[in-house]
Amino acid sequence: MGIELGTTNPGLKTAFASPPFFLIVYAEKTTLSFKHEVTDQSIIPLMETEPKSVVEFRGEKFIYTWIPESDYKKMTPYNLVSTVCFNEKGEVLISCQKRIWRLPGGAPEAEDITPDRTAVREFLDETNVSIENILLLGGFRIFKDTEPDNTFYQLCYYAEVEEIHCRKPSEEEGEIFRYKFTPPEDVNLLIGWEETGAAMMEEVFKLRAMLHPEK
Repeated sequence: MGIELGTTNPGLKTAFASPPFFLIVYAEKTTLSFKHEVTDQSIIPLMETEPKSVVEFRGEKFIYTWIPESDYKKMTPYNLVSTVCFNEKGEVLISCQKRIWRLPGGAPEAEDITPDRTAVREFLDETNVSIENILLLGGFRIFKDTEPDNTFYQLCYYAEVEEIHCRKPSEEEGEIFRYKFTPPEDVNLLIGWEETGAAMMEEVFKLRAMLHPEK
């Protein structure tokens, strides 16, 4: 699920754990020189100033930007699907792999017709928890700093716990991943996604408030 990456760069501030990568990340804000990104499917409006994360992996830099979106077809190609899942108490499930807290998720497989299928499968594989009420929050738009036109995405879904099953080893790594439910305001601090993670969690809070205005 991950590759541990060592670094001596003093500018890096925190670990970014997200399959299929185990990365190091630091964040900053940037002013974009354009207001819209034109794709073959639509025009996606962008903010004047957006948080971005600069990720170093195997000596190369990748630029991450959070983009709110409800249609996954506007965020292709994608290579990763993660899920922010709430229990009845309003807490979010995060899992621990290789001593790093992260959102459950992984890469799409051939049998996954849509990314929400990936979200369901990966969540069950890693935590043995079934999820429901699955909605796309958006995704991280990513490109290599030397190849700005070569863009791909990592998607993130909202979900709620349907059923917690008896724990069992994961089929992929043959181990039981530890997980816990934590207050949603602590999620980004624990997974260390910095500015882009904070932008993602803002979308989570908005959607949660719409779905459960009484909570």
